[in-house]
Amino acid sequence: MNRKLKYILVVALIILLVIVFKQIMSKHDRSVCKSFRVEIINADENMCISIDDLKQKVRTGYSELQGIPINEIDLSKVQQLLESDPYVYKARVYKTLDSEIVAEIEQGIPLVRVFVSTGESFVISSNGKVMPVADACALNMLCATGNCSVHPDRLMGRNVRNLLHLNSPDFVFLNSVYMVASELSKDEVFSVLISEIHVDNKNIIELIPAIGDFVIVFGRPENFEEKLEKIQVLYAEVLPYYDMSKYEAVDVRYEKQLVLRKK
Repeated sequence: MNRKLKYILVVALIILLVIVFKQIMSKHDRSVCKSFRVEIINADENMCISIDDLKQKVRTGYSELQGIPINEIDLSKVQQLLESDPYVYKARVYKTLDSEIVAEIEQGIPLVRVFVSTGESFVISSNGKVMPVADACALNMLCATGNCSVHPDRLMGRNVRNLLHLNSPDFVFLNSVYMVASELSKDEVFSVLISEIHVDNKNIIELIPAIGDFVIVFGRPENFEEKLEKIQVLYAEVLPYYDMSKYEAVDVRYEKQLVLRKK
């Protein structure tokens, strides 16, 4: 078989495959949606989200997808409805050749619970998104307190990383809390040692240990690596040998110094 004939056969095969594919897709577009499937792609983390609730959100804001012609379903609208849920960080929605609509959900993983001056609280996820407090995720969570009066309803579903430009003390507070909590969460030891982040009116951060009657003065949300190394030194080389009941604070703000402040 000469090269020219081979080339013609390859081109013919490609054209045939394109025709078959178009026929399959045309038939697919005329079919109806057999099912709507929701998958949580990071379901091994703390579950603060319900698949049934997400399906109900789509059902309420759009319709029951099952039984609708597949080509009439607006995937972007379904995605927007899913991402309007405060526990959803991202949603990817697509059609399958089996006439299914599939939504892959990346849920927000709780990072820190913030208590505001009104006594209300909300959660900031590891991605920075503000979420309501879910009973399933409220236990054993790092907490944050300080002079913050913003109402949770103003924040729900928004990302604290996108609020700093508003130059409000409340949003500076939230961004500081998020930055410090993110750094602490990277180390399992710190996640156990520190129970609370407190930010004062001057944006000075204090860390409240889970055990002990003292505070760690962290300062502003900067120089994380150096400050966290000092806290490691505190727990490894200071606490085993010093009677910390005599001290009210440990200050890690100063370069190459770990300062203990007496009561």
